[in-house]
Amino acid sequence: MTRKDIRAAAQLAIGILLTASALALYWQHMRFMYELTFMSNFLAGIFFLAAGVCTLIDVRVLQALYLCFAVLLLLVMGTCLAFSGNFSFSGAFLFLHLLDPLAATVYFIFAADMRQVPLKWVPAAVLMPGAYLAFALIFGAATGNYIYFFLDYGQVGIAFTVVFVIAAAAGLLLISWLLWLGNRLIRNRR
Repeated sequence: MTRKDIRAAAQLAIGILLTASALALYWQHMRFMYELTFMSNFLAGIFFLAAGVCTLIDVRVLQALYLCFAVLLLLVMGTCLAFSGNFSFSGAFLFLHLLDPLAATVYFIFAADMRQVPLKWVPAAVLMPGAYLAFALIFGAATGNYIYFFLDYGQVGIAFTVVFVIAAAAGLLLISWLLWLGNRLIRNRR
């Protein structure tokens, strides 16, 4: 088995893990498929499945996307850990909130290659979380259903929500940069 075959198999396995765990939990609760837990795991799973196929047929995958999905899933994991009293870590949620993000991050660290990704692309990893945040705030304002309590500025206060958003953005930028740098250091040692 070649290195390419191993990479493709790992991508396909992670893709199956992420999509299957997201669908297993949310299939009977479709009305909650707007939650970041579902959307991040499912979309990352689709990406990993497509990347596995691309790797098998020798089509280059944009390496920055691995960073984007790792950061998105780490946001899910970090938020769930930070507010662990409000999120479950049992059953399928153990996968969606912890194991899936770790699998994608481990793949990123050891198999993605950031050497050709310039530093100026690193902030792009915050675009998906930012787009979801905009969606969640608009959805909450329009429906009164703030998907996550910390975005319900009417309940927790505008100051708390603003501080949370700024802290999350800063934290995600730092995590993005550290992942990018760590990957480059690991790849340059090989």
